[in-house]
Amino acid sequence: RSSAASDVYKRQVSTQSTGTSHFCDPHNMFNQLLLATILFVCLSFWETSAQIPIPSPPSGHKNGSASAPVILEVYVDLMCPDSAAIYPTMEQVYNYYGYENLYFILHLFPLPYHRNAYLTAQAALAAETINSTSFWQFVNLMFNTQTQFNEKNTQYQTEIEIKKNIASLAEANLGLNSQIIYAGMSNSDLDWSLRVDWKVGCSRGTAGTPWFFVNGAFVMASTTWTLDDWRFILDPLYPPTSKYAQNHEFLNNGTCTLPDKSCEYLPGQFECCTRSESCIINVGCRC
Repeated sequence: RSSAASDVYKRQVSTQSTGTSHFCDPHNMFNQLLLATILFVCLSFWETSAQIPIPSPPSGHKNGSASAPVILEVYVDLMCPDSAAIYPTMEQVYNYYGYENLYFILHLFPLPYHRNAYLTAQAALAAETINSTSFWQFVNLMFNTQTQFNEKNTQYQTEIEIKKNIASLAEANLGLNSQIIYAGMSNSDLDWSLRVDWKVGCSRGTAGTPWFFVNGAFVMASTTWTLDDWRFILDPLYPPTSKYAQNHEFLNNGTCTLPDKSCEYLPGQFECCTRSESCIINVGCRC
């Protein structure tokens, strides 16, 4: 054997004679596994955090005063039937509380499985370049004419044809310049803005539409909620001196056995609280 081969052979024999192997040493394997786990976590965190640019200005389209005591956010897809169903109620909620008392933020969150969701969302941003009123008018228009641009009714149309139809509809119904709307759907800056807002929504756990946050906390609201249902959630959040303030009290709906008390933590949703537990809106019974 050559000198190098002989050295390798001697190391192999030495390892076998000790009854252990460097690569099968349990302690060494644990260290390697620990190191691999740390590297995986660090790389995953770096990759995830690096994918979300900081939006400027902050994401969402705002109505109301930024100093209002309650912030209501909703993520919608202009091609989502459930988003269209809840939007009139969102308008009722905003109108009920008013500009000074509710900061309403609408986030466009086009879902990949709704055809034309991204196009219509970018067209809404194009309308906003005209003025903020045009944005809200366009959102209403899309919800009211949603079926015109769904999968079934556009399956034989090209993207160019769909863009032209969206732009023409905006001009015919809202008086918006169709050339601005059409060009906006291919504008790289608007595309970037929409992508950033979408990524921010994903980072917050948004997984569908409509998706609700109140003062930053997720609320599992139903599309069937009325203004009164939303008041149930929002009224207790106002200062005690506010005309909207309500004390959330225990209700006796007959489902709990004394001394337990019935807690309605969401509209129509009850839990039975013990004496030591409090009834917390959006949570339930907690100590």
